[in-house]
Amino acid sequence: MAITSDMTTCPKCGNRCPSWAANCEKCGSGLSLTMSDASLKRRAVQQQVRNAPPPKGPITMTAHFLSGWPLILVLFGGAIGGALGALAYGINISLYKSNLPGVLKVIINLVVGMAAIGIWLAIAFMLKK
Repeated sequence: MAITSDMTTCPKCGNRCPSWAANCEKCGSGLSLTMSDASLKRRAVQQQVRNAPPPKGPITMTAHFLSGWPLILVLFGGAIGGALGALAYGINISLYKSNLPGVLKVIINLVVGMAAIGIWLAIAFMLKK
């Protein structure tokens, strides 16, 4: 079926009908409705997500070690530090499961850990007052 901007050609009789029509005006056969631009873009994005490469296999011990460095907050921060360290560890593990380049993973890993330390310091400062 040939589709133009606002007309659809009936596959049975060849009659040109409005693209919004459900049935051909001449022969009455069913027409497939055209999709809007937004629907076509959404379908293209969904297809890209389906075709994305699967995440890598199991996480290596090196990745666990690099992800776990914020857990040193347990030594200094007790329960609050442990919770923030565990949160940073979880974020870093999901980061290492992603398809980002290796250097970017390490940089983001450091930023996440430093953010956890910064939040811990802010909480400690507020509790001290």
